[in-house]
Amino acid sequence: ADLLEHTQQPQPDVYDEASASFTGYDVIILDPPKLAPSLSSLPRATRKYHSLNTAALNLIHPQNGGLLLSCTCSAAMTQAEGGRQFQRMLQTAAVSARRSVKVLEVWGASGCHVRNPAAFPAGEYLTAVLLFVGPKMD
Repeated sequence: ADLLEHTQQPQPDVYDEASASFTGYDVIILDPPKLAPSLSSLPRATRKYHSLNTAALNLIHPQNGGLLLSCTCSAAMTQAEGGRQFQRMLQTAAVSARRSVKVLEVWGASGCHVRNPAAFPAGEYLTAVLLFVGPKMD
């Protein structure tokens, strides 16, 4: 068996294909393009992030669990609800996928990104959340 499998596909079809023929992944990195380019697009983007993350959670090994690193580069998602919108969406996706999750780490932009929240709040647009995903709940 391969120790590492890399799958890169820009469409959610990979979830349908993999779930039909694969028992589960140990680690998934989900880093979609910007889905909320503005505050007005946030409700639609939240539904899309929820759908993508629910699908990814369903692909984590059902008996052993694993890790999900979920990312957003949408300032509207990162800043909404006092910076909690993305994590709340992840919690609701976990409920939809019938998985328990534990936040292991939350990251923002690295030091090479200039950030000045007071003068340019839209500069706070990167969020990455590492989750431990428990086994599938019956």
